[in-house]
Amino acid sequence: MTTKDAFDLWWEWAKKPLDSMLLIDGDIHYRVMELSPEDRRHRDKVNEAARQAEQSRDLKVKRPPPTHSAWNHYDAGTLEVK
Repeated sequence: MTTKDAFDLWWEWAKKPLDSMLLIDGDIHYRVMELSPEDRRHRDKVNEAARQAEQSRDLKVKRPPPTHSAWNHYDAGTLEVK
């Protein structure tokens, strides 16, 4: 069994039908879309862009999700609209 690299995943996502729910990581999408259309067809360049996306994600500060938001009030039925 072969594993798919970022290039394969990118093109699988790019060629998906419009009604497909297939997703791709936003960081990878951003990095690959920074490449020229010609470079997006080069396996090494797409894989390098994905590797850079993973490295930048590892360097980002991990913040806990907010514990208080308007949605908490909405869900509890206590949201006051003025």
